[in-house]
Parts: sequence; C-alpha cells; structure tokens
Amino acid sequence: MNEDLTTPLYSFWPIFLATGIVLIAMGVVFTVGISILGVLLVFASIIGWVWENRTERAEEQNE
Repeated sequence: MNEDLTTPLYSFWPIFLATGIVLIAMGVVFTVGISILGVLLVFASIIGWVWENRTERAEEQNE
C-alpha cells in the first residue's frame, strides 16, 4: 500500500457549489434573478475550489 497518499484538507467550496445549484433550481420555479445568482455562485465555487487545490498541490511540491 502506498503510504505517500494524503487526504485533502477540508473545504467549504462544495457547500457553496451545492447552494448555487439549489439557487438555480429555485430560480427555475420562482424568478430568473435567483437563477442568475445561483449561476454566479456555481462559477465562483468551481473557480475557488480549483484554485484551492492548485495552491495546495503547489505547496506540497515545494516541501
């Protein structure tokens, strides 16, 4: 078994992503403005999550 494996740090980005998806679904039912807010939150969450993972990997490589 490979002992070099590490678990990723905890992140709040998946929670924000899920909230954005819920807002998109709510916007379909109620109003487009809520969907737009959800789409923005989804994009921000994906960018933040990817950025967090990239910086974490860069730090691991520098060690």
